[in-house]
Amino acid sequence: MVSAIVGIIRVRIKFKGQAAHAGTTPMHMRSDALLAAAQTACDIRHVAAQMSSQKPEHYVVATCGQFNVKPNASNVVPGFAEISVEMRSDHRPSMEALHRQLGHIAAQAAAMNQVTLLSCETVTDTQPVVCAPQLMAHIRDASDSLGLPYKVMPSGAGHDAAFLSHISPAAMIFVPSKEGKSHCAQEWTSAKELAQGVSVLIDAIERFDGVHQ
Repeated sequence: MVSAIVGIIRVRIKFKGQAAHAGTTPMHMRSDALLAAAQTACDIRHVAAQMSSQKPEHYVVATCGQFNVKPNASNVVPGFAEISVEMRSDHRPSMEALHRQLGHIAAQAAAMNQVTLLSCETVTDTQPVVCAPQLMAHIRDASDSLGLPYKVMPSGAGHDAAFLSHISPAAMIFVPSKEGKSHCAQEWTSAKELAQGVSVLIDAIERFDGVHQ
């Protein structure tokens, strides 16, 4: 059972260094844009992990899933690097704190690696959404009546329900994926668990409609 749907802040960061020959440029003379980008990715991950451990009641993650490097050659020190950093949480203050930290981290990484921070542009910013307590209660009662165990957890993925919540109460039911895997070829849920999820949904809808009164 989903308690909340995370908000998402996505930031595009660009670093400019100096392309140079990988063999003839001494280490101390390099202006490596990729190093600054990589350091930013590592540092924001560390901060997100630290925030998550310090506030376990909130879901906080940060991901660097895209790198664009130029000239992208094995024998050239990268003169340009662009990365996409995505931060998600069910707690808006945590999102904003992580966002602020990212700006400081990128600036520090640029200075340490003798490159220029060209831009740190926010391209997506959506609010977290708390699921409707009344609908969650119906889902909980439906699970109990069917004898099915459940776990209350935030959704780390974005969903249409987050946008529907602006015009109507919204809630969600998750069914288990094998080993928790998602967005990959190994994602799989058994037919039995799918059927159980549908049963909970039907029962919860009937409760909402007053059939079980």
